[in-house]
Amino acid sequence: MVKVTFDTNVWRRVVEIEADSRDEYQELCCRIENEDIKPFICEIALSLESISRKDRPEFWESYIPQMEAAGSFENNQYSGVFSISPDTSKHPGMHPILQRKLVEAQRLGFKVIRMTNLGTVRCPDIPDSMYTVFSENSFWEYCERVAKCSDYIASNGWGRAQYEILKNEYDLVGLSVIDCLSKVPPEKSKAFCDAIAEWVDGASISMHFGYSNEYFCTEDRGKDAGKSSVFYEENLADLKQVFGLKIVSMSELLEAL
Repeated sequence: MVKVTFDTNVWRRVVEIEADSRDEYQELCCRIENEDIKPFICEIALSLESISRKDRPEFWESYIPQMEAAGSFENNQYSGVFSISPDTSKHPGMHPILQRKLVEAQRLGFKVIRMTNLGTVRCPDIPDSMYTVFSENSFWEYCERVAKCSDYIASNGWGRAQYEILKNEYDLVGLSVIDCLSKVPPEKSKAFCDAIAEWVDGASISMHFGYSNEYFCTEDRGKDAGKSSVFYEENLADLKQVFGLKIVSMSELLEAL
């Protein structure tokens, strides 16, 4: 069984075949049902892309992670713990259409690869049984692999790099996503949202690498974002050389199988 991470533009159509769907969607669905493919989705894409584009600026302007502090004084010394965690209660929830597709994905055996971003909102509608399971040691190994790939992607100006460039341009270094979107000029909010989308793409590939899946299947080739997109052809070739990543289209995946 081959482990495959599916991008949003593929898995949503694979789990729910429509009358005018391309043959590749049907064939991939059959391959999954026949257990030739073990399918995965990245949590960060599922959580952030389930917030509609038109609602994202308003959401990020108001979202604040949960922050908790606990401690005590003893022998004139204070010891305590400060924690930051995602506030899932602030997530608007999945659109009913996406929820329906996720139910079908669960039926087909899709698993969700956990995100590692501190404080970034998680969608509360993802069933616990869909998440990948880690031991403590394997989770930290996974985190290290994710960070290694993510840092490399950003160092080349792809993925989260565009978001960081915009933060530098508007003197917003050190501020959260929420604060950034509340302070940038209105005409630049779309650019920031697009940069966040590129960040999600880079993070998805990093999580795929972290989990050691064999193929990342997408129909995205970075046409809109150009050379700054992690999915730009030359960038994909670089990632293949450095990390051995196999990022393929549906037809390429089927051919490889």
